[in-house]
Amino acid sequence: MRTKSRLNSNFIRDFIPVSLFFVVTFGAIGFRLTESVYAKEENRVNHFESPIIRLAGIGVKSPIESLNEHGLVIKQEIESRIEQERIEEEQRIKAEEERITQEELQKQIPVSTWNGSVLTAQAGVNYGPTGKETYYNMEMSGVISMMRNMGFTESEYPYWVRDDGVKMLGNYVIVAANLNTFPRGSIVECSLGTALVCDTGGFAAANPTMLDIATAW
Repeated sequence: MRTKSRLNSNFIRDFIPVSLFFVVTFGAIGFRLTESVYAKEENRVNHFESPIIRLAGIGVKSPIESLNEHGLVIKQEIESRIEQERIEEEQRIKAEEERITQEELQKQIPVSTWNGSVLTAQAGVNYGPTGKETYYNMEMSGVISMMRNMGFTESEYPYWVRDDGVKMLGNYVIVAANLNTFPRGSIVECSLGTALVCDTGGFAAANPTMLDIATAW
């Protein structure tokens, strides 16, 4: 019995260290294998499944973001082109309307019965239906504003410049005169056509019948 008991005791004493050795060894190997599997899986996920996250992390736009931005640029370019074409079409229509208006006004200009000499830039002075005539060229916005306030509307009396350089208000040549002789808004004849008194000047006191004709000369 003692021999058997000693044998059991020796077996237990020798077996336990060996068992512990194998448990520790295989446990360590299993841990390293598990760690390696997890590392490979994490690397696979980062490499193949999350390009947008990785790219965003280093400040690089993803393909989807680049595509959206490219589409936005194209949309803005198309809208800009459409707006530019709209503006150009409006300008073309306005220019055509102005051309037609001037042609109509040319047709409606009262026919002058004056058959004498006419005022020219070269001559500088002429004697027409009412007497002495000269010309002047100045900015007309103040004169036109005054006439608008008197009721000479833009629709009925547009301001324009004739082909020969004579400034017009509607169908009438713009002239300056002595307002006591020819009140503002009076219709008078001059060598360049039927005129509308719109302005006056220092000449008027010395020559009450003189007309100063507005031109672009």
